[in-house]
Parts: sequence; C-alpha cells; structure tokens
Amino acid sequence: MNKRDKERRRAVRRIFFDTDLAGLAFGGESFPEYEYDTEADLAMSWLANGLSPTDVAARAARYIQRDWGVSVPDGKVEQLAHALALLSSKPESQGQQPN
Repeated sequence: MNKRDKERRRAVRRIFFDTDLAGLAFGGESFPEYEYDTEADLAMSWLANGLSPTDVAARAARYIQRDWGVSVPDGKVEQLAHALALLSSKPESQGQQPN
C-alpha cells in the first residue's frame, strides 16, 4: 500500500469512527478506534470499484445491520455518505502542476 492509499485508509477509518453508524458511543461510552476497520476497508474497496459514496454508505449500513444486529438511523447513513463524498472530491495529489 502506497502512502496515498494509507492516508486515504486512515481518513476513511476516521470517517467511520466519527460517524459511528452502530451508535457505539451512545451515552458517552468510548470504543476502540479499530471497531469499524472491516467496514472501512470494504468501503475503500467499493469506492475504488466505482460505487458512489451514497451507495457505499447504504451498503455499509446494511452490513452493520445484518452483522451487528443493530438499526442504523437514516441520518447516520446520510452523514457517512456526505463525508465519503467530501473525501472523494478531494484532489488525489495536491501541489501537482498542470501539464
């Protein structure tokens, strides 16, 4: 994995942690930063394969609902989609001069 991919993975992991689709931090509880790693890695793969951030967020929510047995509020799915869209819209390499 190159440096750019590592940075992107770290950013996607952070998005999942901050969004907290399963509501693990409800009531002020903390949870390990690696809790959503599997879902973040899947999301990276789906984005790389051309799925839209909206589709990725919906798919991740379905996986969490199925695998974790929790409900994921629509607002959380929208929050995840928005954050992934912002990440996807960032230039791949900043500081590069146009040809």
